[in-house]
Amino acid sequence: MENIPRTIYCSDDVTYKIASSIYAKVNNSNLLRVSSAMVAEVTKSYENAFRLVNISLVNELAILCDHLGINVKEVISAASSKPFGFMPFYPGAGAGGHCIPKDPIFLVESSRRAGGEFKAIENALWINAYMPKYVASSIDSLLTNMDLSKSVLVYGMSYKPDIEDMRDSPGFKVAEELASMKYYVGVFDPFFKHELLPKYLQENSILKKRFSVVDDLMDEKFSCLCVVQHHSRIEPLLQDVYAKGRFPIIYDCQNRIQHNAKSTTVLRRLGADSDHGQNVQ
Repeated sequence: MENIPRTIYCSDDVTYKIASSIYAKVNNSNLLRVSSAMVAEVTKSYENAFRLVNISLVNELAILCDHLGINVKEVISAASSKPFGFMPFYPGAGAGGHCIPKDPIFLVESSRRAGGEFKAIENALWINAYMPKYVASSIDSLLTNMDLSKSVLVYGMSYKPDIEDMRDSPGFKVAEELASMKYYVGVFDPFFKHELLPKYLQENSILKKRFSVVDDLMDEKFSCLCVVQHHSRIEPLLQDVYAKGRFPIIYDCQNRIQHNAKSTTVLRRLGADSDHGQNVQ
């Protein structure tokens, strides 16, 4: 927190002095004072819209790379060699949390009230909402082609790594999509607190729980492990699960697991493999 500048509007110099005194204990008063509350609000929404649009862009690129049979991370790495005008973003099952999926909507609604449109954000919101459906559909094709039972363990329910924050999380959306397809769905996250389940459901607009909460990643009654979010403390266990072939299929939404030729598990990664919806050899 201490490294992040704060955009702030103050109606007078006395108020700004007070705010600077308070923020001295937070980020050494690294403040950017703007001319109005409207500018401050639009700045916040635009910053989150920037990330939403770029995340949605790379997610569509990942889908294309699936069909082309190339690795989206290689494309991103090559594009990142340009020393200006490019900032890398990485694919996943969608952007969650309190800010990115919500704040850009303020800009869309403001544009509509002014008689205009904000198509870039509207399209990005649609893509972000579509990603869990794409992940669920890809998993369904893999399990169908391999004649496996319709059961998936979704790992990574928080929207960011290494924290307990389940707000508007892609993990819950993937679980909901699979449940709507009549899958038996389990969820696992080392930060999951059973006593907060009602809060998690509310934060993800889920009226009825359609999944079981699993406390052990070594549970072997599932045909597929879908990794939506990686947590550093689970990475060694995840590698062991993969190496030992504990699941027939692992689907990595963040394209982070490296292929292990010795494993009997079929590894599929978003934006890295060409056989989504095709026969698995």
